[in-house]
This record gives sequence, structure tokens and C-alpha cells, in this order.
Amino acid sequence: MIQEYDKYKEEDHEVWSILYSRIMEILPLYASQAFLDGLKLVGFESDKIPNFDESNNKLSTLTGWKIYAVPGLIDNKPFFEHLSNKEFPATTWLRQKSQLDYLQEPDMFHDVFGHIPLLSNAPFVKYLEELARITLKYIDNDWIIEIVSRLYWYTVEFGLIRENGNLKVYGAGILSSSGETQYSIDSHIPKRHDFNIQKIFDTPYIKDKYQEQYFGQLVEISPTKVILDHSNIGFEVQISLQTYDQIKTLKECKLYTYLHIKKEGQNFSGYELYGFSDIQEKSIFELLISVSGIGSNTARIILSSMTYSDLKNSIVYEDEKSISSVKGIGPKTAKRLILELKDKVMKLDTGDMSEINTSNHNNSHNNLKNEALNALMSLGFNRNTILKALEVIDKKSIEPLSLEDYIKNALKML
Repeated sequence: MIQEYDKYKEEDHEVWSILYSRIMEILPLYASQAFLDGLKLVGFESDKIPNFDESNNKLSTLTGWKIYAVPGLIDNKPFFEHLSNKEFPATTWLRQKSQLDYLQEPDMFHDVFGHIPLLSNAPFVKYLEELARITLKYIDNDWIIEIVSRLYWYTVEFGLIRENGNLKVYGAGILSSSGETQYSIDSHIPKRHDFNIQKIFDTPYIKDKYQEQYFGQLVEISPTKVILDHSNIGFEVQISLQTYDQIKTLKECKLYTYLHIKKEGQNFSGYELYGFSDIQEKSIFELLISVSGIGSNTARIILSSMTYSDLKNSIVYEDEKSISSVKGIGPKTAKRLILELKDKVMKLDTGDMSEINTSNHNNSHNNLKNEALNALMSLGFNRNTILKALEVIDKKSIEPLSLEDYIKNALKML
């Protein structure tokens, strides 16, 4: 793979310029001197994406290293093989303008701006080469790979160092983000430890890849999706109302995730990450999407309209009427869903989710309706149709309604 430099658009260079300008405003105060020196040596420009060939010409005379273009995250073995050959794997794609503050996985700004300057530093690249040598020697030993990966993580990615008595940053995972850079030094929240190899080996981390569970800070939340910050990368996660109700008051949460690969014909067209507050909801979601005619978004709508226990009971007791009351599920689909899933659902754990409790919101009545409108529009429903449904709900309601009440009742009518 090569960096197809001519294919970068004006917006790509503009995104690089914005990110570069942001970090350079604070970098002299926070970055290690080795990184700052390396940044001068590799000669990145503020207004255009680095050309790998030009950077490699400079690196080859400094340390003999080079940038090796890859499509994205790669497995441990090829990654460390490249390091052993003095090649640093770096992706060639850059986030869009709409993703300046969060992205699905590390992009070129992280890989190139964060990592490449220190490839000009002889002691640092020697460290990388030794790590790679040890890793490849024990590549089939999962335990050794894990502890070496922890060492890489807490040094190369998230390392701090004292210079003249002051704490400075050299880890790429920190330096590629202005917010993380300031947080790592100034905030009283993170724990900072002196370098202790045994402590590093004993401290697990969560790598930036799609996993069964994510732990992170809720940066943004709505009834249909959240932005979950993990290791300074924001994951956009689609959720149901059931999950929203469980996490809406939390600052941090754990979600069980499912990665949905989107295709147009036989071609990959993107992906969406769906998150669930408990394993039962994830399990029944995966069963739902196994039924012909039920996609990920329809499954999410079903789980927003019915609790886990209600849906499970409706399938087990063949309650076609309840299931077909959900938008997008007709009688034929409800019958097929019951036929295909009854035996499978009966094998699921018996632990049911609690019924959704309505909660008192400080928001005004109109704000609640606007939130419900936005949430339902994001699910693909027509604005005017939603407004009519919300008006009917208002007329029928006696008690004050919560946001969940509005959305659940509207879903039954749309």
C-alpha cells in the first residue's frame, strides 16, 4: 500500500491544519524536548498533510527508519515485524471536519504527528527495535505478548517523562490531542506513577479496537446514540431507549457492543456500532437481526418500543399483536420472528430488565417534545408525521410525560 497523496482534497489539508494549529498552541509547554526537537527535524508543515516519501527521506538520514503505509489498525505480529524492520505502520486516512473532536479509530494525525517525530531520536527507535525483537521471539506466547503490549502502551502511546524536574509528555496517544495533553499534566484526576516495569506488567489496558465491552466517559448522550470517550477516541454508539434509560444520568458507563458492517451490494460502505447496557439486550438484538427482513435499525426500534422481558414473553407466548404494533413490523414479519426465534429466545438467561421508569425532567414540555422529535427523526421517521403523533399523545395523556414516554408512545403510532 502507498500513500496516494494526490487524492487528498482541500478539506483534508484544512483538517490537518486545524488539528496542527490546535496542538501547536500548547505543545511547547507540555511536550518533551526530544519530541519538539524531532518535530523540527521531520519538518511537518502546518497547512498541508505530510508526504510520506518526503518524511522518509529525512528519517532515513537520521535513524534509518521509514513510515510504512497501512489501511488502519493491524495485528500484533505484522505490527512488530514492521518495527523490527525499522518501519512504523501509519494509516493514510484523515478524519473529516465533522469528526474533529472524535473519531472511530486512530487516524493519520495520531499515527504521523504523534509518532513520527520521535523516530528521529536514536535512543527511542532503539527501544522500539528491542521491543519488537522480544515480541517476535515470543509471538506465540499470549502472556508475553500481553505484557509487552502493556509496556508499549504506557510508554510509546501514553508515556510521561521528567525533564529538569518538570513532567513532560512524549506518548503519541497524548500528544496527538490538545485536550489529552493538557489533561495528562494539569488535571488532578489521573494517577501518575514513576516508571516501574512490574507495575506496568500488572496493569491492563483497553486497546483502541472494537471489543465486547467499552469503559469510558459519556461525552454526549441522546435517546438514540452516545459519544463514548475511550483513551481520547470518541466512539459513536447507537443505542435503544432501554439502554438510554439505564445510562442517561451516568458520567461513565460500560456498553456491550455489536459492530454492524454496512454494504451496498457486495461493497463495504461503512459501519455502525450498537451498544447495550446489559448482555440480555445485546443477545436478543443479535437474534432479531438474524431474522430475514429485520435490520439493525429495525431491531433497535423494537428494543426501544418493548422491554427485554416484554419482547421475550411476546415471542415465547406467540403474541403477534404486540410485536406487530411496532413500527416496521407487520403481521407476517411478526409471525416469522416468532417462528424463527421462539426456541432460541427460550434458551436466553431468565434475568429480565426492569421496566422503564418514567423520570421527572427539569426540561420544559416543549423541550421534551423537541428532543423526542429529533430522536424519532434520527430513526428515519417523517417530521410532520411525528408532530401529529406527538399532538395525539398530548391530548390523550393525563399525567406529565417523560421523554421516553413520548418516544415509546410515538413509535406505536408511526
